[in-house]
Amino acid sequence: MMGLLRRVQNRLSEAQAEIEMAIGFDRNNELALKQLGQILLFQGEPLAAIPHLDKAIRLIPEAPTYGASNGHWGNVICCWGMLMRRSS
Repeated sequence: MMGLLRRVQNRLSEAQAEIEMAIGFDRNNELALKQLGQILLFQGEPLAAIPHLDKAIRLIPEAPTYGASNGHWGNVICCWGMLMRRSS
């Protein structure tokens, strides 16, 4: 998946465009949804990542990558906490 390659290369805006195109072809693409969530986390948008990670987990809760999804949730919570402290 080109979006994954772009994410690994830290070309996040290009990665996001590729992943969004993949989701456009298949709205239930669990891997693409998780990748989009992770990209949004890397871009400092943890709240925007939540719906994508949530949908990925709901689609295939027994997926082999389920543990990775839970790790992404931990990142969301951590980033959200940091944002809340900054805004206080």
